[in-house]
Amino acid sequence: MAMSIAYDEFMIFSKGEWSLDNYQICISYTDDMDYMSIAFLPDPAYEINGIPFEVASRGMYKNGRGVEYIYSLMDFSLVKKILMR
Repeated sequence: MAMSIAYDEFMIFSKGEWSLDNYQICISYTDDMDYMSIAFLPDPAYEINGIPFEVASRGMYKNGRGVEYIYSLMDFSLVKKILMR
């Protein structure tokens, strides 16, 4: 359920402009299973000698921005939203 809520949040955040094909999705839980973290991490647009590299063009990155959502598993409420880049 939290994954579906996170997907909907991501689509609103990205305005449907960033394809999930260009993202890694990382899921983790707290030890007590009270909270769940779902992070959408964009793939780097370029690599130079194996090092990920990207410079924003007019404030936008080629594959979009990263975002992490933290949900309470008691009621599936959004506890925190962390923006990346």
